[in-house]
Amino acid sequence: MASRRFKSLEVRRRRWKRAWQQNWPYIALFIFIVAPLWWMAASLAIRIGLFGWGDVDSAQVKTFLTFIGGGLGTAATVFGALLTKQHNARERWRQQLDTIVQSLNFIDPPMKQERVAGVFSSMVLLGHQHVAIRMLDPAWRHGNIDAASATWVIGQVLSGEDPSMEGVTASDDTVLEASVILKEHAGPDLVDKDKNIFFFPGGYMHTWPVDRKLPTQAKVNLLSAMGATFLSQDISWWTDGGERTLDEAWPLRVWKDCTNGAETDAEIREDAKHLLNAVNGAIRTDELSAMQEKVSPPLRATFKSLVGKFQKSDTKELVRHRRARGAL
Repeated sequence: MASRRFKSLEVRRRRWKRAWQQNWPYIALFIFIVAPLWWMAASLAIRIGLFGWGDVDSAQVKTFLTFIGGGLGTAATVFGALLTKQHNARERWRQQLDTIVQSLNFIDPPMKQERVAGVFSSMVLLGHQHVAIRMLDPAWRHGNIDAASATWVIGQVLSGEDPSMEGVTASDDTVLEASVILKEHAGPDLVDKDKNIFFFPGGYMHTWPVDRKLPTQAKVNLLSAMGATFLSQDISWWTDGGERTLDEAWPLRVWKDCTNGAETDAEIREDAKHLLNAVNGAIRTDELSAMQEKVSPPLRATFKSLVGKFQKSDTKELVRHRRARGAL
């Protein structure tokens, strides 16, 4: 019940925020120009006795009408400027959409990854993230876009507002869809072993960013994608053959950042903590079932896989890591 009430308040807050963002110039016009003009006009009318029973001097009427005419002229000028601004914004949006539609003509079979990457980048930077995300999954599944470009697109959608997008922010639905696509493609496809690099949205390569409040399910999908990508390679690959500790490796450092207070959602912090414990070997066999029930349902398969891989592993990197953590 409390959850429903919270969601209702959140939806209402977003509606008010959207209404304010769209109409604040007109609200400001009314507060700072129209309302003061009404107040001054009423005050002037009372002062000169316009509402009285006696005769009103023609000079006073002329002064009053001059004031009203000047005020109305000012209001009309400002209102016209606002309408022009709104028209220009719609025209700019239409031109951007035309650019996107024209760019789709370049995607003809066989598609070239370089051209497709450019088209998707244009969509995102022009503020049409929802179009890019709708096209991303089929393009990725058919090999028409590389992992680096795909994760960049997803990263731009997850990061939200960006100066190059003129303040345009992707909706929560688009963000959620982007996280689902990332989760579905997470794994070996995000790793290039020949070049010894992996691909993931840039904001989540080193820290757990909290600049934008993402939907809880999107955060769960991000944790799941990290786990799947991490599980796709041996420990030695993530530690550069033992050159660095597992604590310094991705995604453990990101999960640690999440649990250390970067994340405000307690449920997500606990999920990241459970994933860390699964790698650190801090879960006893008799605690496994109970601990798994505490993990969010979409993450239980990832948690179980981490436990299965690391709980019984005795590689030198993991043994050194556990000794450093005091788990041995």
